[in-house]
Amino acid sequence: MKETINILQFDNKIPLSFSVIKFDNIFLHMHSMVQLIIVLEGEFQCNIGDKKYIAKENDIFIVNSRTYHSFDALNNTSTILSVLIDQNEFAIGDIDPDSIAFNLNSMEVVNHPKYESIKFLIYSIVRLNSMDNVNSIYSNRAISFSLFAQLMNDFSVNLEEADIKRTNYDTITKITAYINDHYSENLSLSSISKQFNYSIAYLSRLFKQSLDTNFIDYYDDLRVNNSLNDLLFSNKTIEEIALTHGFENSRSYFRAFTSIYKTYPSQYRKEFKKHSKNTILDSNELKKEAIEKILLLYEQASQRGNNPNYEITRDTEALVSVDYKNKTTTLHSPQTKVLQLEDYKLIMDIDVQNCLKNMQKDINFEYITLNNIFEKEINILKNNPYDYSFSFITFDRILSYLKSVSLKPYIKLVFDNNQISDSSFLSLLDSFYNHLVNSYTKEEINSWLINLSFKDIEISNKKQTQIYSTLFNNFYNKTKKELKGIKIGSPSFTKDLILKTTIYQDFLDHCKSKFIDFSFISILYQDANNKENILTKNKDELKEFINYLKKKNIYFENKMFFENINFSSSRSLLNDTLYSSSYLCKNLIENIKSISSYSKLGFSDITNDILTNKETFNGNNSFFTYNLLKKPSYYVYSMFSKLGDQLIKKSYNYMITSKENKIIILVNNYSHYSDLYAENEYYQISEQERYHCFPKSTNIKFSFEINNLPFKDCKIKTTTISKTNGSSFDKWLEIGAPKIMTNDELEKLKILSEPSIYISNKTINESKLNVECNIAPLETKLIEITLIK
Repeated sequence: MKETINILQFDNKIPLSFSVIKFDNIFLHMHSMVQLIIVLEGEFQCNIGDKKYIAKENDIFIVNSRTYHSFDALNNTSTILSVLIDQNEFAIGDIDPDSIAFNLNSMEVVNHPKYESIKFLIYSIVRLNSMDNVNSIYSNRAISFSLFAQLMNDFSVNLEEADIKRTNYDTITKITAYINDHYSENLSLSSISKQFNYSIAYLSRLFKQSLDTNFIDYYDDLRVNNSLNDLLFSNKTIEEIALTHGFENSRSYFRAFTSIYKTYPSQYRKEFKKHSKNTILDSNELKKEAIEKILLLYEQASQRGNNPNYEITRDTEALVSVDYKNKTTTLHSPQTKVLQLEDYKLIMDIDVQNCLKNMQKDINFEYITLNNIFEKEINILKNNPYDYSFSFITFDRILSYLKSVSLKPYIKLVFDNNQISDSSFLSLLDSFYNHLVNSYTKEEINSWLINLSFKDIEISNKKQTQIYSTLFNNFYNKTKKELKGIKIGSPSFTKDLILKTTIYQDFLDHCKSKFIDFSFISILYQDANNKENILTKNKDELKEFINYLKKKNIYFENKMFFENINFSSSRSLLNDTLYSSSYLCKNLIENIKSISSYSKLGFSDITNDILTNKETFNGNNSFFTYNLLKKPSYYVYSMFSKLGDQLIKKSYNYMITSKENKIIILVNNYSHYSDLYAENEYYQISEQERYHCFPKSTNIKFSFEINNLPFKDCKIKTTTISKTNGSSFDKWLEIGAPKIMTNDELEKLKILSEPSIYISNKTINESKLNVECNIAPLETKLIEITLIK
């Protein structure tokens, strides 16, 4: 039995194919291509042509094209990395591809000085393609051709009597192909000789010369191997299996089987079922283990000095010329519109209040979400089964505090038909609105936001959705009547619901028919699939989702509120790292013209109900750790708040804005996690090792040339979020990753984790200013240029 998993398959521009094969037996066969094999695990007998070897872990060898070979594991199973090399695509000039052959075999020549460099090149290709590398096709081609060049230089051999061997190869290939197609027909050497018009004596010699075996042994091997699937994974009797696979009766099957496996078929089946649960891996697990092993071998080879200087990290330059007078778009600060808080009651917590004071000083959000204020009967008085009223005490205390820190409420109501009827909900709404009108000014209420969502709308049927539409219509009319100028938003819809159902479209159509005009559209956005948390391999997921909305005519200019922004729908250790800030920055720069609010999911770990441990960096998506360390995402929002209201120029990794006498440049070097990490299999990142799933992609040197400046001098302030500054997680690693910290140590870490600042002064010559900055992967910089007359 064998299981083959393809791990890398290129197009014909890169003539290599990588597979991982786990087996106990691989039947006699050959390839039209050269096969390079590295033994990852186990020990097996290796039959190549007329030679026999014992292959062990870390052995490396080549099976030349048109060479029959078979493998038999000596203990349970073995695992190999197989690289098929298409010599036809590598052949250059007058070289005949059929004449290309190699003598590379660590079972014959144990210590060849070039084995390790060949292995390293193989491991390098696997590693390179486990990451999202810029221009990887060129790196793949470079390493692939270097591999073939080294094989040609150090291991190539001449084939003698190539024409004769080719003739034998063609003949035996036609015959074995026929046998494979008709193996279940109880063939004999006599019937085959009649089929091909060869004598029995010639065929006997041909099998011996070409395959180093006789026809009976070859045919028995083929039939027994083909029978294993039925033997191990079906309930067929031994007699049925024998007849299905070309044996005359069960006795002849027993004879062939025991000759190969040294046990009876029934006993083999029994032992397999007894141990299969512990020994058989599914395809994903096999692929995962193999990739991890190869990447470990790569790291070990690098440390031994086998790296042939194939740098995956590169430097590149970006030259940006900009006209100061070219202010194309007015921006409306979507990045500081809304601050999301998981549980509004926690606003009364003293630690949360301290966090809010800091945030308003550094970022100055306009709104904060008050989620589901009718929840858990905290604010609900139930006078009788049909009479609900609103207890305003906690709500008023919260609004009073919010006013003191210049935050306005974004009231997010949620209707749960398992908790309350629609009529009772509307009654409760009357009580709530009556209190608001009697307690707050018209100007205050008119500046607030409100919407109503439905808890189970994603799983609702058409009838239930219609009921929700009617309830929302009643909510909208009641809100318009009682609160008049308050800004009413749509229900909150998830990305998955919009893409996979028609509920969003149907709801908009209903509202249009009822003349409902939303002040904003609320979309709960996460890159990952919500239910399975499957990370996207597409680094432009948000941009393409917005383009989808526009294409479907379900996008509303200047009304799109994107909430719950994150790459994952659950905890991820990347949330504590630079990746979180770089991800937020990348998506803001790309989409700032298309969004009216851009709010990330999560406030602080102290507001997270499911926090079960006291790990400082536990992967929750938040601005603060539970002990109030600021994460990189906090600092990047602080950068966002300093952007100007006039857009001068932008690309995918920078944005140039202005306000008053300032030019503000936001620069980001985003790096996407690897496809393997997206599949949630290959990088078991740990508490401390969290960057292994990223390529060492590109360091960028930006050179900004700003023209038409009617100023003489300027002051330049550069703020940087990097591993050395602005990342509390990386600073925590730097000081030894302590599990427990005293208050003094914690305060010191807070100071060390601040972003770096560099200030310089420059003269503006001939109305032109040149500004340069270097930025490493996942870093973010804010360049504030104060212009002086």
